[in-house]
Amino acid sequence: MLHWPPALNQTESQPVSVKGSIRIYEINGPFFFGAADKFLNAVGSIDHETKVLILRMRNVTAMDATALNAFKRMIKVCHHRGIALFISGINKQPYAVLEKAELISVIGEHRFYETISEAVASASDVI
Repeated sequence: MLHWPPALNQTESQPVSVKGSIRIYEINGPFFFGAADKFLNAVGSIDHETKVLILRMRNVTAMDATALNAFKRMIKVCHHRGIALFISGINKQPYAVLEKAELISVIGEHRFYETISEAVASASDVI
């Protein structure tokens, strides 16, 4: 059985290993300037065994331009390392920000899931 991380404070993101090559990062609270910096640091430390990164965004209520830039950099890191990116539980405002920046199509609309369980199941099919 999978055990998810406890709730994190609003500016933290933390990886959780589900299966050796799947990582889950959960972001809680508004995704703004300070959180974006911490997020980029965390993404930069992803090990080379990671094949799938699931970004759990169910508690992200808002996303600003700084976070959007961090998101773009994260997409480049994933692409460069051959890591498939999945998004679970994204709320309306962050989704609209990604959509306006035309990142939904870059990530792939089929890689957005309502629940973490759906994302993990799909990620397991990829590896």
